[in-house]
Amino acid sequence: MFLHVTVIKLTWTLMLKVFATAVVYKFLSFAKLGQPIELILLSTVITIFLFSSYLSGKTLTRIDFREFSFFRPSTQRFVLAKHVFCSLIPCFVFVTIFAIILLIAPRGVVSLSFMAVIKIHLIVLIYILVGASIGMLGWRIFGHETLATLFSLIVWGLLIGSFFSLVPIERYVENLTSYIPLFLHANPLIAVCHVLEYDIFRTPMLYELTPISSYLFTYPKWYLICGWQVLIGIFCLVTVYPRLNYRVT
Repeated sequence: MFLHVTVIKLTWTLMLKVFATAVVYKFLSFAKLGQPIELILLSTVITIFLFSSYLSGKTLTRIDFREFSFFRPSTQRFVLAKHVFCSLIPCFVFVTIFAIILLIAPRGVVSLSFMAVIKIHLIVLIYILVGASIGMLGWRIFGHETLATLFSLIVWGLLIGSFFSLVPIERYVENLTSYIPLFLHANPLIAVCHVLEYDIFRTPMLYELTPISSYLFTYPKWYLICGWQVLIGIFCLVTVYPRLNYRVT
């Protein structure tokens, strides 16, 4: 019975992820931000991040923190991490299935190398954990999984859309060459663009809306961008854990 319920929940969650990915893909496709495979990958990254934020917040909402008072602080952190990690299993399953599909797809349909698929898979796995960390911080601030997800969406939205701030900066600075790398490093989607060797800023919409394509620049390495995201996740955990310990003592 337990296994049956677990399978149903997992299947339902995976179906929601597919639907949400399709919705995000539709928006990106409408904006003409790249080829189908590029947009599918970007949509998957965004969707998985938001789902991991929601699931971590939902897990914290359902936990009875009074039970934690019987554990030492180190045990509290371990049990809490275990609960959150288990809640992310649907995300890990979804990403793994997606990576397998990319690997077995005909080369004429998906022109990605084996290493490119592995790198993208690793990027998404990292972003799942980062999303969960930001979701935990959002839950600690607002106390609700939906608001925690919205908080995560705002955080990533600011990071992804930060390059639009180059438009007003350009009015006061003659050359943006030294500023552009800062905004590229902050943008989590640039890691995928680097692996795909895909210049998103030369798509019609971003070419018109941002000044980046007017300058010579190189995309940061994907692992550097992931490194910055990991630091953000660590900051969130360092902020959240002491407060949770205080709450349950």
